[in-house]
Amino acid sequence: MYRLCILVTASFTIWNKDECMALTVAEHTRQQIKEARAAIRRSDMSPSYLRITLLGLPIGRGIIAGKDFGPGDYITYYHGKYCVEKPIIDEYTFELPCDGRTFWIDGSQDDGSYGRLLNDEWRFPNAMARLIFVDGRPHIAYFAHRFIKTGQEIRFNYNYNSDFPWRQASKVQTNLCFQRTWLDLLQTTFLPVCKMDKEL
Repeated sequence: MYRLCILVTASFTIWNKDECMALTVAEHTRQQIKEARAAIRRSDMSPSYLRITLLGLPIGRGIIAGKDFGPGDYITYYHGKYCVEKPIIDEYTFELPCDGRTFWIDGSQDDGSYGRLLNDEWRFPNAMARLIFVDGRPHIAYFAHRFIKTGQEIRFNYNYNSDFPWRQASKVQTNLCFQRTWLDLLQTTFLPVCKMDKEL
């Protein structure tokens, strides 16, 4: 009986702490989405806290964090031409399915924006793309998926179901595993990739 009482007390305490944490994460998420919307409205496509770096062949350029990011922090957004018809060149194109229609953001023109230079990481991405609405239009904003330290390259998963050529070599490494922290799990729950988010 004594053990059962301790177990019930411990479970209630953990549940209560998780509920408080969930509210904190939700508030943080709302704040970061507001920050992303503000950056999109002022066309802040190359923030001063990010740096372009040359990574060599075959990768080319990438984006390095100029400051630390916590899970869920806004990083930058994908800037480009907003299209209602699929662009001919789709190497730098984001496809946005929304309310039964499809839109595209064509970032093929090098306009100095940083969002178009984020590289693919399909195994352990440290950032994620999220669909948000700004003044009625869909946009892609990037948020930290986990802690990112100053000097680390920022990468996100281009598409979970794609078979890009640079991913082929990784298929040999089938036993890769990693330990996710409870905060990674919590962030994944509250900030899913490309979750549709109506304007506040």
